[in-house]
Order: sequence, then structure tokens, then C-alpha cells
Amino acid sequence: MVKSQLLQEAQENTEEDDLGNPIDYFYFNTNASKGAGYCFSVAADSTDATQVWATTGDTYALGGMAISNGYAVFGNDYNHLYVVK
Repeated sequence: MVKSQLLQEAQENTEEDDLGNPIDYFYFNTNASKGAGYCFSVAADSTDATQVWATTGDTYALGGMAISNGYAVFGNDYNHLYVVK
């Protein structure tokens, strides 16, 4: 896993599209003054990532993101809790 000062930790999840082709989803949050959470998807036969969703930039989000049962959860230094489905 590649880390930088802004990217704290990435999670990966693989699902299948309607045709049964695998799609990888990558979830991460950024540790910056306008830190946010992101989800990108990449088809198995592609190197191009597509942004699925992003939260509004708020503040530093140093902790990692938890992914379970279709939900992404993370918090930031303003004690804001984000739950994205």
C-alpha cells in the first residue's frame, strides 16, 4: 500500500458488475486542512479510476476509514463522524 503525508490509509473491496466482471473499489481519506473521504472504482480490465463519491472537505482526517456491509465510516479532527452508504 502506498502512503503519503496526505493519504493516510486505503481500503479495497472487490464486487461484480451486472455482467459478473470484477470491479475494485478503493476507499481513503486525506489528512489535509480540507481533508475528505473518497471512493474510486477500477474495472478489472482497466487502469482508469472513476470517482464514485467524495465528502465535502472539512479538516484533518488522520484516522483510517472503516468499510463494512456497504458503509464507509470515518471521523476527523472536528469530531465530525461521516457515514456514507
